[in-house]
Order: sequence, then C-alpha cells, then structure tokens
Amino acid sequence: IKNAPARGVAIGGASIVVDTVTVDNADGDALGANTDGFDISSDGPVTVQNSKVHGQDDCLAINRGSDITFTGNTCTGPTHGISIGSITSSTTVSNVIISKNTVTGAVNGLRIKTDAVATSSTVNGVTYTGNVLTGITKYGVLIDQSYPSTLGTPGTGVVIEKVVFSGTNTIAVGSSAYRLEINCGSTTSCPG
Repeated sequence: IKNAPARGVAIGGASIVVDTVTVDNADGDALGANTDGFDISSDGPVTVQNSKVHGQDDCLAINRGSDITFTGNTCTGPTHGISIGSITSSTTVSNVIISKNTVTGAVNGLRIKTDAVATSSTVNGVTYTGNVLTGITKYGVLIDQSYPSTLGTPGTGVVIEKVVFSGTNTIAVGSSAYRLEINCGSTTSCPG
C-alpha cells in the first residue's frame, strides 16, 4: 500500500493473519495525518506479522478487541509508534502480545492512551517482549489516561491492568525524549 490518504489497513470483526504487508506513506512525512498503518477493532484471533509500516500516525492502533498479536514487524518514520487506543467509553482490549518488533525514528515507541472522559472500559493483559526501539523523539513508553492531551489531567474510567514487559525490550530515546512516562488517574485505574 503506497501513500494511503488515511489508515492503510483496518481490521474489524474478523479472525485473520496478515503477513508480509508493506504500508509506505513516506511521501507524506511533511503533511501526512491519520495515516495509521494497521487499525484493529476485532475480537480475534488477529495476527499481524512480518510487515512494514512507514507513516505519520500510529504504526499499529488497537482500538478494541481481544487475542491480538503484533509480531516481527518494522515501524519507521515519524510514526506515533505501537499504540493501544485511544480507548473510549465501554471498550475492552484484552490478551494482546506485542513482540519482536522494531520501531525506528518514531515520536512514541510503545503507548497505551485512554480518553480522559472515557468510562466503563478496560485494557487487560498486554505483554511486550523482544521489541527494539531506537531514535524515539518524545516517549519510549507512554501510558497516559489524559488523551487527547498528553500528560494532562488523567481520567479514571479506564482500568489498565496486567501490562507486562518480559524478556528484553530495548528502548533508546533521543537526548530530549523520555524513556518512560506513566500518567494514571488513580491506583484503582492503573493497578499494574
């Protein structure tokens, strides 16, 4: 997929394996917006593997769903990285594996973002393992409950739990970037 005007691939309501797909929006680096590589809103199983994304928005955006695996992929350009969210009201994301991906030159590396005003939602069971992030310009890992602000006043209506970083995840950020930022509304909404 070359120079998509918006998201490259949207997956909803299907069990599917996506293998060796390239989403190349490099020509839009100056002006591109909403050029997510993969948007997933599906109760899986869904696997995206061995694929490449160059874009200006999320390399991956999981908006809702379960049993989702994103593995062995490459994300380049000024993307917003590998994201869960933004999570809105009455939404569940569960059983997600983000493994063995490479993210280079992105604004964010790994991110969970929930709407500040969202209610009755959960993000449960997310595992990050074997990912390599280099040249990240703002946030290596960002868990933020204040979307659409970044690190603003967080809400408490989305419970984020069982987020695990296992094995080795390499996170290299630029000199003015942050390796890790967590912005949760309460210990109840972010128990760990």
